[in-house]
Amino acid sequence: MNKGSELVGKELSEKNNSDQKTVGIPKGLIYYHYPVLFETFFESLGAKIVYSPESSKKLLLDALKYASDEECFSGKVFIGHVNALRGKVDYLFLPKFHGTHKTDVNCPKFIGLPDVLRAIFDDLPELIGYYHSRTKRNHRLFHLWRIIFKTGWKITKNPFKIIKAANKAIKAHRQYQKTLRWTTKELHQWENQRFQFCPICDESFSIEQQICPACHSEMLTDSSTEVIENVRIALLGHAYVLNDPILSFSAHERLEKLGVEVITSEQIPEEIINQELEKLHSRLYFKEERRIVGTALYFLRTEKVDGILQIIPFPCGPTAVSSEIIMRFAKKKETMGVPLLQLMVDDNTGEAGFDTRLEAFVTMLKRKKFFTSSRGSLIRAQKSLIVDSTTIKNPQSTNQSQSVQEGASSR
Repeated sequence: MNKGSELVGKELSEKNNSDQKTVGIPKGLIYYHYPVLFETFFESLGAKIVYSPESSKKLLLDALKYASDEECFSGKVFIGHVNALRGKVDYLFLPKFHGTHKTDVNCPKFIGLPDVLRAIFDDLPELIGYYHSRTKRNHRLFHLWRIIFKTGWKITKNPFKIIKAANKAIKAHRQYQKTLRWTTKELHQWENQRFQFCPICDESFSIEQQICPACHSEMLTDSSTEVIENVRIALLGHAYVLNDPILSFSAHERLEKLGVEVITSEQIPEEIINQELEKLHSRLYFKEERRIVGTALYFLRTEKVDGILQIIPFPCGPTAVSSEIIMRFAKKKETMGVPLLQLMVDDNTGEAGFDTRLEAFVTMLKRKKFFTSSRGSLIRAQKSLIVDSTTIKNPQSTNQSQSVQEGASSR
């Protein structure tokens, strides 16, 4: 009896697994805005989620076979993610989500991308991609719930299960936003906290600590020696750029290996973004660009970071606007204290060239931070004393140089 019941249970479980719907989610573009929301919703409905693999050079090379030359770098990589899911899922989730604000919107590519992909690939699975934009008059809460039910109906016919899954997903998304975005208090705490860099294990920790918490190495400093703080850089870019290893060239990880404290535009509180954007003469209505520009203006004004790095995927239309705004504000006299580096990347960008520019930028910031410290000022004073002493000991050399300059000017 036990063996028979086990066989029946095994057959039933295999049947349930065969009936389970698989939903493919490409890990690009809009996914990085709502990763927890999508995952929680479909898993609560009982669907099996199949993600595309992490972005890689092979994925990009496969995408370039299908993408047009005019496609932006982010779009090319996304085509590679969709290509990796072909023939592996029952449904492909590509929502046309244009925004949840009355005036602020996402990139227009989010709306037209499903149609573009249908034209590129003939064997795509059924797409789940309903259009919603808060800017439309009839796209209110009722319209959003209607889309939720139409999406959930593909997986289950139980309306109560769909409502429960949606509420659970919304709650999980809000919790994710709280962990991602800092509060104003947390941001100010980070700004006032001083960090130092351990040369042994490449870890950063508070400057008040004498022992590295990672490798337990003792920092050899005395009371008369000033500890040089870590360089701080604000990393700006779209969420789907900063979190993608190919689009961002793993800039976040590379900066941390160079001993840099990194803060991204995703961490800045919304109220600070809105306050800084009031300086603009007209409203910037692209959601991602508002966050990028607001972060740049805040750090240009407060000078709480040593440098700003913006990664621009070529040829992104909205970023062309935001990068120009940031550049013009950075050139103003009152905001020239923070260096700005804007790196444009595409499928032809070499990793070695990217590393070179990144390392040169960090080295420049470290030198600037050192020579503006008391230790650096002391070294500069010692150098000037050495130069002065050599000119006193050898006055003939100064006279000869003056006579040469006078002769050159008379000619």
